[in-house]
Amino acid sequence: SWALARRITQPLRELNAAAMELSRANYAVRVPDNGTDEIGMLARTFNRMSASIESARAERIRREREQKAEGEGQSPP
Repeated sequence: SWALARRITQPLRELNAAAMELSRANYAVRVPDNGTDEIGMLARTFNRMSASIESARAERIRREREQKAEGEGQSPP
């Protein structure tokens, strides 16, 4: 039925839009993950992946700032 198709396609559209945002370096993007089916599991996996990328990016920036400050003889901010 139409309602079932919408229940499946709407979360997939949200995941697709979030993936596009992630590809544009928006690492804070998350999707609703309240389902218990395969789409809900995919949403939770996407959110964990996005959070992991966001965390790794923040850590990389922090290390680069520290290295730059050490190279300039300053203490990091």
